[in-house]
Amino acid sequence: MAIALVFVGTLLALVFAWLIAPEPGELARALVRSALLAAVALAATLTLGPGAWRASTPLAPAPRWLALAPLAGLLSFAVSVGYVRLVEHLAGTEPPPLAPDALPVLLLAWALLPALAEEWLCRGVLWTASLRALSPSATLLLTSALFAILHGLNGADVLEYPHRFAAGLVFGFLRLRSASLLPGMLAHACHNALAILTE
Repeated sequence: MAIALVFVGTLLALVFAWLIAPEPGELARALVRSALLAAVALAATLTLGPGAWRASTPLAPAPRWLALAPLAGLLSFAVSVGYVRLVEHLAGTEPPPLAPDALPVLLLAWALLPALAEEWLCRGVLWTASLRALSPSATLLLTSALFAILHGLNGADVLEYPHRFAAGLVFGFLRLRSASLLPGMLAHACHNALAILTE
């Protein structure tokens, strides 16, 4: 039930965010999207029963995983940039610019809030629900697939899936090895912040 709720809720959240703010770079879309994804994660957590909150929000990693998280964020960012630049070169296109908001607002709306909401949704709630039915490896693949899909449906196209899936694998590996959400959240926030700062 929780897995279905995560997938259907994610789709509905992305459609609703698009209806509110149709342009991909709009600040309103980023804020609404993060809030709706967090609401989906909360609703799915409630369907998992007693102990689900604690299971979906493990926050005590070994310090080495927190130290490795920024490097993992840099790695996923480098893979994404290389892939995107190759696709842009082959297609002869350029990415749409982000909204011209103040840097702290951009970092909050496009780096921190998405990292918190998406990691809790994918590698918190969906991870917890999936482990009840699947192996850790299958859980890693499923959560990475949702991560790719939720970005592909957010104004990008099918060509976005491979590098988003790769980032999901990196963040999921951190979740798997550290048994915590924090390293993946930190890596994800670093990845997003680098994307904003290099835009």
